[in-house]
Parts: sequence; structure tokens; C-alpha cells
Amino acid sequence: MPDSTRRPPGRALTRAFPDGRPVERPPFHPIVMRWAARHAGVSYREFCTVPADKCRAMLAAAEDFDFDWVTVLSDPYAEASAFGIRVEYPEDDLPRDVSRFESLESLASLRPYDVAAHPRTAGRVEEIREFRRRSGDRHFVVGWVEGPVAEYADLRGSTDASFDFMDEPEGVARVMDMITEAACRFITAQIEAGADCVGIGDAFCSQIGPRLYRELAFERERELVRHIHRLGARAKLHICGDTSAILAPT
Repeated sequence: MPDSTRRPPGRALTRAFPDGRPVERPPFHPIVMRWAARHAGVSYREFCTVPADKCRAMLAAAEDFDFDWVTVLSDPYAEASAFGIRVEYPEDDLPRDVSRFESLESLASLRPYDVAAHPRTAGRVEEIREFRRRSGDRHFVVGWVEGPVAEYADLRGSTDASFDFMDEPEGVARVMDMITEAACRFITAQIEAGADCVGIGDAFCSQIGPRLYRELAFERERELVRHIHRLGARAKLHICGDTSAILAPT
């Protein structure tokens, strides 16, 4: 590993910065996925599905370009595959879902998955352990879960999910409660493995209006954030685009 004394450890810097403690610079946290895989000569299929290859690629990018964090980010299908969605992994292209739940009713029997029983969710926990083992205190380690709106869209497809949001909000809410419960279990496993932070990816929230956001997303996202904080880690919420229309600044 390169000499980590060349700059302050990213883990300590990232812990201090949001607390308002003096730091010499803001932490550097670029989101890189396919780029990191290419940089390390790893196919994107292996980057998504082989924990050792993802860790090797992310750590190489972090060391070569002085990132302060490493993340498990690669694609949104870890939880979806655990729920039963079939996913294809092209050699060097983005994964794609090849099945979806055909109706809201078909989701009614879903229950939270066993994190350790599914390759993608178990692999994410393994990645965090590997990051922590190889990086020590050098890098801030960030896990990830899908938020309730994004995960619902992964399970139903964005078009059908959007109709469900408008036509059957009570049924959608019941499924999202189950998604949130499953996400809390997945969060716990990642933090116990050594994650300093868990990100919540709820990108599809940028496609719904303020009313639906408040009805479907806000309280469930807050539950996830509170769960992360109770376990002693930091939370990161990612929604694509300008969120000012749905999430007023405070």
C-alpha cells in the first residue's frame, strides 16, 4: 500500500468535518464505479459480483487519486436480487433487471430477506469487512442501501411503480414498510461489519412531487437515518437532482 503519511487519514478527516471541527480541507468523496473498475482493469461484472475485485478496484482508485473514502457502490440491484428479481450482469456494461413483479398484489407476500443468505447482500457486507481489513483507519468506509421509493421502483419498474403511487398508495405504503424493515436489517449488518457511514439511495424521489414524497418517502427515510445514528454511524441521503421542491432546506 502507498505511504499513508503523505496526507491526513481520510477516516479521521471525514469524521471531523461534519462536526465543524477544524480541518485543513473538506474531505474528497467522488462517486466512482465503472471508472474505478476500468482503472483497475476489472470487468464491471466482477466489480458488481466479486467482493474482492470491487475492493481491489476501489482501493486502487482511492490510493492513486487520494480519495478519502471507499464505498460499496456499483448498482441498485443488491436488495432487489435478494427480494427475487433476476439480474443480468454483462461483462462490461451496467447490470439490468430481467424480471419484475407484475402487480402490487404480487408483492404482498414479500418479507425481509436474510442478508447472509443472498450473494449480493452478503457480498456487500464482505466488501465492508475487506475495506476495513485492508484500509484500517486510512479511508472512511461507506455502505449502502436502497431507499423505499427507489427499491419499490426496482421491484415494479419505474412506470408501473409510478401508477401504483397514484392509484394504490395504501398498498404501496405497506410494501414500503417491509422494504424499510429489510433495509434496517441490511444497515445493521453493514455497520457491524465496520461501515463508518451508510448511504441511502432514493434517487427515484426526484421523479415524484412534494405530496407523494411526504406521504411515501420522508418518514421512512427518517427511520433509516435514525437507525443508522442509533448504531453509531453516519447517514448519507442521495436523491438525484435538485431536491428543493420536495425537501425544504432547514
